[in-house]
Amino acid sequence: MSSASNPPDIETRARTFHLPGHPGVEYSVTLVRPAGRGAQGWTLAEVTVRSTRGPLAVEKFASTEQLVAAVLYEDPWHMAETPYDSTRELDRVPGQYRRALYLRGVRTVDDLLELSDEQILAIRGIGARGTAIVADARDRYAVDRAMTERAG
Repeated sequence: MSSASNPPDIETRARTFHLPGHPGVEYSVTLVRPAGRGAQGWTLAEVTVRSTRGPLAVEKFASTEQLVAAVLYEDPWHMAETPYDSTRELDRVPGQYRRALYLRGVRTVDDLLELSDEQILAIRGIGARGTAIVADARDRYAVDRAMTERAG
C-alpha cells in the first residue's frame, strides 16, 4: 500500500495555474479537508511557487483565499459577485433545489452554511446530483463570507 494515498475520510484537490498580474509565476496548490465538509473545511496543505521565466520578480504573492478559490472554482481571481450578506437569498442555487431548501426552512445564505453535505442529501427533492450543485453554491458563499470578513 502506498504511503502517498489519502485515508478514505480525507478529500484532496490539487491544481497548477498562473495568476493574472504574475507573469512567469506558476502556482501548484494542494488542499485537503475531512470528507463531507464545506468550503470552510478546506486547508491549504502545500503551495509550490515556481518561476517559468528565470528569477522570481513578484512583489506580492497571492493570498490564501485567492489560492483556495483558484483550486476550488478554477477561477484565479474569484471574488464575491456581490458583497456577502447573511440574509441574502439563495441566488446561486438553481430554482428546483432552492424550492426544496425553502420547504425545509433554508431561506438565506446563513441557513445554507449551517448544512453539511449529508443534511443537504437528506432533503427530499435534491438527490445526489443536486447535493453536489447545492454544496458548491454553499462553498462559494463560504468563500465570499471569509473574503468579506478578512477585508472588513
